[in-house]
Formats: sequence, structure tokens, C-alpha cells
Amino acid sequence: MILFSISSLMLVFVKDLLQFSVARMIEGAGSAVVTPAVFALTADLVPTERRGKGMGFTSTMETIGTLASPTLGGLVAQTLGLTFPFYAACAMALLSGALVVPITDRPLRSRSPSSASSPLEIFKSLRRNVEQSRSLLVLCFRGFVVGITQGLFVLVFVLYMAFNVGMQPAEVGFSFTLISASMLAFTFLAGHLSDRFGRKPFVILGGIIIASGVVAFSFTHAASAVYLVSLVLGFGVGLNNAPINALLADCVIPEIRAKVMGGYEVIVGFGRALGVMLLGSLYAMSSLAPFYLLGALMFSTVVLVATFVSEPILKQPRQLSSAGQQ
Repeated sequence: MILFSISSLMLVFVKDLLQFSVARMIEGAGSAVVTPAVFALTADLVPTERRGKGMGFTSTMETIGTLASPTLGGLVAQTLGLTFPFYAACAMALLSGALVVPITDRPLRSRSPSSASSPLEIFKSLRRNVEQSRSLLVLCFRGFVVGITQGLFVLVFVLYMAFNVGMQPAEVGFSFTLISASMLAFTFLAGHLSDRFGRKPFVILGGIIIASGVVAFSFTHAASAVYLVSLVLGFGVGLNNAPINALLADCVIPEIRAKVMGGYEVIVGFGRALGVMLLGSLYAMSSLAPFYLLGALMFSTVVLVATFVSEPILKQPRQLSSAGQQ
């Protein structure tokens, strides 16, 4: 969060492209540090049987911020000046960091000085984790595909809506608002229900909906159809967000959870960077090719998750205690 605050403050004083690039690099470094740490800390603090609910709450709060920040930032900039939102972002980043400081992480039984510092021990732990759960390989591949899909959201959706459908900028922005609103409506509920009914059903169903929505996007020729598909895509992402994060946390050995989460985010980030270049090139050749490619990739992840991912058995303390009393 300190890196976020520094980058926000730097954006107030940037004078050229180089300074702007440096500020954004610092912001990216902050994101790389914070994202896996937040999910790992959430997984550590929340009991396994309520992990989906905890992940859902975290993702919902993030979605609320994403949904509200463009409008709020625009109003603040229009009212108080263009630089004021960056001061506000700097202050909020510092406040967030201060709120995290008092949180006490759960002590891990198997943590030791050698295992924390030795690369060999880390490698052995990672190998042991993969040997115990090949689900990690499938989930990491799925994360890579999700990263590529985010390239679709960032670039191809905008180009398709603007040039193929002929939508105005406000209409394009509204479609993304619908995606975020649909995610907001279902993320927490999906996380909560995944604690009761399992993670895989929501990951599989959400993946099918996302893949279907991506392919359906290629058949839209009017703004109303785009809005409908946007709601469907948001619903699919909302079903996926919390359960997939909880499933990833369930499959990871606790003492290396942060490292695995960090590696997972690196894979997603690599897919995101590749996705923008790959999908942009495909769109230049055929405006429909990116949708068909990603639809096929998402369907393949659904098959892989359904076939190879083993969901850990979640403990149910209440049932166990009641059985013991009988």
C-alpha cells in the first residue's frame, strides 16, 4: 500500500511520459505485492469451511470500489481539480495499510526458519504440493486463460462495440458497468454457497456461462444485445470469483500459500499481457476470431477442472459435534 501511495502522489507531479511510466511501474509493483498477499491473508484468517464466504466478501468489496471509483473520481476531479483524486488515492492507500498493520496472521505449525529462507526447502514444498494435488496445475492453466480473457475485456470488447456495433463511448462504458453490477450481485452469494455445496460446481457453471457469453458476444449487432450479454458475462464471473480463489487456497499447503498465490498472479499477469497482443493481432485479421478462440479455451478449462481438479473435503464442525453427542 505504501507503493500505491507513492505512485499516486507521483502522478500529481508528472511532467512527461517517462515520469508517468515510472509512476505506473511503481503502481504495478504495488499491485503485484498486494494482490497475492490479500488473498493469502484472507485464506489464513478465515476458517476453511467459511473460506468461500470470506473470499466472496473480499471480491465484493473490490468490485464495489471498481464500480464506484470512476464516477466518484470524476466528480471529485470536476469539483476540486484534476490532481485532487491522486491526493485522495494516496491517503486511502496509507489508510488501508494502517488498517492492515494490527491484523495478526495465524501461526503456521510447520513454519521454520530454514523452510522460510531456503530455496531448496521452498522447491521441495512446491513439489510436494503438486504431488499431493495436481489440481494446482489445472488451476494455474485456467488462471493463464483468465489472464488472456482479461485482454479481451481491455481491448477487443471496446473495439468491437465501437466499430462493429457502432456504440457511443457512454454506451460502451455502460456495458462495463453492467458487467461489474452483475458481478457485484452474485460474487458474495456464490462464495457463501460454495462453502455449503462445494467450489467445483460454481467454477464449472461459471466457466460455461463465461465461455458461452464470450462466444455470444460475436453475434451481437445492437447495444441492447451487448447489454444482455454483459449481464450474462458478469453473472458468470461472479459465480467464479470467490469459489476459484477459495479452491486455490484449499489446494495449497498453508506454509507456502503466499508464494503459490504470488506465482498464480504472475501466471495470470503473463496471460493478460499476452492476451492484449494476441487478441489485438487476431482482431486485426478477423473481428470474430478472438471470441471463438477464447470461448474454446474457456470451455477447455471447464473440462479440465471437471476431470482433474479434486476438491478437498471441507470440515463441518457442527455436524461432527452433534454426531459426537449422539
